[in-house]
Amino acid sequence: MMRFQRNDVKSEASQKETPAGNIFLKKLCTNQKNTSLPHFAHIRWHVQIFIFVVLAFLISMLQWTHSFNRMELSSPKEHILKSSHRVPPLQDSSFSACLLIKDDNDKLSEWLAYHYTAASLKNLIVAEDPKATTSALPILELWNRTTDMEIFLWKDANYMPEGDKLKEKLNKISTTTVRSFKFSDQASREMIKLHMVRQKEFISKCLLFHQQKDRKWTMLIDTDEYLVFNKKDSHGNERGYEKSNMQDKRKGDMLREVQTLRKVLPKVGSESIAEYAEKHKLELPWDIEPCMSLPRLFFGSVESSESALKKDVPTMFDAKKFDTLRYRHHAKKGAFEHNSYDKSIIDVSRIATTTLEKILDPHRLVGACSKSRTRDYMEEPSPRVRVPKGLKRKQRKKIRKVPLPPRFSRIDQTLLRVHHYLGSWEAYNSRKDIRRTRKKFEEKGNVDFGSDDDIRPWLNTFIDLVGEEKAQNLLINE
Repeated sequence: MMRFQRNDVKSEASQKETPAGNIFLKKLCTNQKNTSLPHFAHIRWHVQIFIFVVLAFLISMLQWTHSFNRMELSSPKEHILKSSHRVPPLQDSSFSACLLIKDDNDKLSEWLAYHYTAASLKNLIVAEDPKATTSALPILELWNRTTDMEIFLWKDANYMPEGDKLKEKLNKISTTTVRSFKFSDQASREMIKLHMVRQKEFISKCLLFHQQKDRKWTMLIDTDEYLVFNKKDSHGNERGYEKSNMQDKRKGDMLREVQTLRKVLPKVGSESIAEYAEKHKLELPWDIEPCMSLPRLFFGSVESSESALKKDVPTMFDAKKFDTLRYRHHAKKGAFEHNSYDKSIIDVSRIATTTLEKILDPHRLVGACSKSRTRDYMEEPSPRVRVPKGLKRKQRKKIRKVPLPPRFSRIDQTLLRVHHYLGSWEAYNSRKDIRRTRKKFEEKGNVDFGSDDDIRPWLNTFIDLVGEEKAQNLLINE
């Protein structure tokens, strides 16, 4: 009631202070027998609407002209592709990560130190398997206490469903998927199903947590995997691809742009991946790929010479205690054999919350992963495919080719890749897994399609970053 009284008082005061220019309008209003606006007021209202429409039209024309000029003057990479995800990302020159571990203490310190250096990893959530026999807590506490990295250690209660919800999710996993793990007993199959649910639930809850904290690029890799710039191989150890007819010109343009950028990528240690991503966030492929599927490169157990091991390694450290320095020989770059399926990084600031709640799988997180990439190519010839007799050589070769499996990217269409290390027999055998036999280790480890030292400079950069004393303290278990 008091509010209406104040409005009345204000109205009377304003009438007393009416400017001379408005006297004519005031007289017209008092002469009207009804409460409707006078004809003059209607005219003024129409004039205001007309001016507003004209201004809106002029502004839209200016914006269109500006965008047209930008397209004409800018490089092609700025307007090759358009996407609903193409929005200016948040200012963030650090990476986040979600890490699921089980008895990985022997690898954890090296993994943390490398990604702290090479990717500016600052935000990490670790989930420890409840059946783990060791705890990562002392290592994580040391990093939390002595660096600017923020680390959370989650238990099952932080992300796993319970009761009927858990049973429902377990029942949704297909029998075919479980059988692919080649376990014959029911107990092992149930264990696999529980692990698959735990994996997806942790990834989803972790990504949502980082999103709520206004973070951006987030890694989803394991402790035996390392994110690296995907520089073009200069020794001819990289698989080539046939030149195919691109049905989608935009995807072909992007592919050529990425292939050009690969030749000038920075060295590991000279610039972090997070800094590079932030610097080029409005350019290809960062601006149109809110989720990047990254090919893996498998490193076996083939040893190198002492001189090769000691190269660029400070005397205070033993290269044989670091997988990234000890194992240099790898599988064929770009082949599915040994390297297997992709891993991913995702910009959670550009993905809908509802999408993060329904993760597809650890290798291809969401539907937005790598949609802008071309897939119109074939894998190398497969000898297992039967070829009819009487065909010419080219026809036989064409039939033997099989499409690459889903969740596997071409090595030449991404600026990043993931190095995957088998490690030593001692580390491999320390895991309690009946599938891990000496024979299988030797079959997997005896691979050598060349050596790669792209990752090697990270240790010196880490020492420069934190100092010798702290570096030794943080890598004390190595």
